[in-house]
Amino acid sequence: MSEVNVNFRNSMHEVEVAARSSCPIIWVRTHEEARFIESFKKVSEEDLKRDTYVWSAWQGIVPISAYDKGQRATGPMDKSWQPAIAIERVAELVKKAGRKGNVVIMRDVHFVMQEPVPRMIRDIYKILATNRTTLVFVSPFLAHGPGGNKSGLPPTLEKQIQVIDFDLPVLEDIDQQLRSLIRKVARVNAPKDSSTEQKSKTKVISNMKYNDLDYHEFARALQGLTSTEIEAAATACVHHCLGLNTDFLLKSKKQIVNKSGILEYINQKKSMSEVGGLDLAKDFFEDYKFAHTKEAQEFGIEPLRGVLLVGIPGCGKSLISKAIASTWGLPLLRLDIGKVMNGIVGSSERQMRDVIQQTEAMAPCCLWIDEIEKALSGTKSSNFSDGGTMARVFGTLLTAMEEGMEGVTIFATANDISALPPELIRRFSETFFVDLPGPDERTAIFNIHLDKRGFSPAENNIEIDKLIDRSENFTGHEIEKAIQRSLAFAYKSDDRQITTEHLLTALAETKPIHHIMHEKINKMRKEAHGKFRYASTYARSLSEQVTAKKKEMSMDNLQLPESKKRKAGQPDIKMDTDGSELEMDLED
Repeated sequence: MSEVNVNFRNSMHEVEVAARSSCPIIWVRTHEEARFIESFKKVSEEDLKRDTYVWSAWQGIVPISAYDKGQRATGPMDKSWQPAIAIERVAELVKKAGRKGNVVIMRDVHFVMQEPVPRMIRDIYKILATNRTTLVFVSPFLAHGPGGNKSGLPPTLEKQIQVIDFDLPVLEDIDQQLRSLIRKVARVNAPKDSSTEQKSKTKVISNMKYNDLDYHEFARALQGLTSTEIEAAATACVHHCLGLNTDFLLKSKKQIVNKSGILEYINQKKSMSEVGGLDLAKDFFEDYKFAHTKEAQEFGIEPLRGVLLVGIPGCGKSLISKAIASTWGLPLLRLDIGKVMNGIVGSSERQMRDVIQQTEAMAPCCLWIDEIEKALSGTKSSNFSDGGTMARVFGTLLTAMEEGMEGVTIFATANDISALPPELIRRFSETFFVDLPGPDERTAIFNIHLDKRGFSPAENNIEIDKLIDRSENFTGHEIEKAIQRSLAFAYKSDDRQITTEHLLTALAETKPIHHIMHEKINKMRKEAHGKFRYASTYARSLSEQVTAKKKEMSMDNLQLPESKKRKAGQPDIKMDTDGSELEMDLED
């Protein structure tokens, strides 16, 4: 039996197949109503050979040619802006069209999807199916009830409706849209004479000569936006910069993405040289630097689906997430899951789907979820605390990580891995444990932050060795705080020169988290032992030391005075090792 391609080329192809197979009702979920109608117009009239009508609560039912002109329904379609009357007119259209069939696109129908409309649609469902007529509902989300106040499809129609998400513009679409915009601007500003008034317009045209690589770069900068947002950003760029400019387009994109408050476009560039230590993690991610390229994927390399960074707060988990995206040359989006949760029933799940769709449209890209355990730790009790909303949001994310989000690498950070559901951990390609920095790592951290502030240790006679001894068990963040504090000391001095004494004083004032969370840190180390990759050589060496000492302390080798040997029923022996309190159950 020959192999059959079961995949669709894109979402419009999926809509076309559904309509061609005489599917009576299709609900297209999209914020791009105008782009969908324009795209579907060609499919309906050229490929399906059907007459196309468009309905709204203001225009009523009109031919698509009248929709383009903004005309309201007249004649037989008079008053069809009323939903119930519109359904009656659809039934009349079916009878007139016969076997040729029609397509009726109904816009924002979720606002009027209340009784008796669902009942009327069910009554004409068989007529639609047997006469090649398709109702296409176009709406940003699934809803019903008075004013669309209830989430989801009407229960009486959910088995009859096929739901399709309309994709955001892909690179090729954006490329063509930008070329069309530039041609339009060039025609409008074409100089008709050599007068002074035309000189500025001539300058605009001279700045808009781009090759294919230029257009690809511009399109990549706007990827993940709707066609309306692309048009607005590109038009503003042309007027402000007298042409297209990648930096301006990225700035516009950042503002558009950030306005949702859920996704944040991170435009700050971080290099791996700004990350002190974490050498094993750096080497690992360097191997996947070109994994998103076409050549690497043709070779068989699969980009990482997700990476979980767990460990002690302030040790560089967030910093390396930003640095990886910059090193790979990919856009970085930050997701605040807490803001996904919304008081309106059903809106949280919808917002998560919108986030996933926008992230997929920007692929290849990186999605950063900071402190994920705080947002998802309550999924087990969700049915009791929030009616199951968090569990459904969590399920949407898990499904997307497993089956979708092609080209998206998720970087999630967590301070307490015990709070994360195991089914989430399984979705990540790799999990790294980030421990406190060792001596060599702290040396790098001091050098990075002092150099960044213009006080190179070598040029300012700063004794790094003393700082390393004094900063044992400090996190990178605590070292940076101490350096910032020492700058205040230096500013008050006569020569305003930072010294080793300033730094030592600042370190002495700093209370490291290791002192406060000593037992919890040791517990985290034990949980990570043998389960996760280590982000640094130092952390791995600590683990190897613990393993070696466990072997040395086995009951066969451990020599204790007869009075100290454990008898049956006595409590377990607890021993301390360098850098970690080791808690062991010794065998009888």
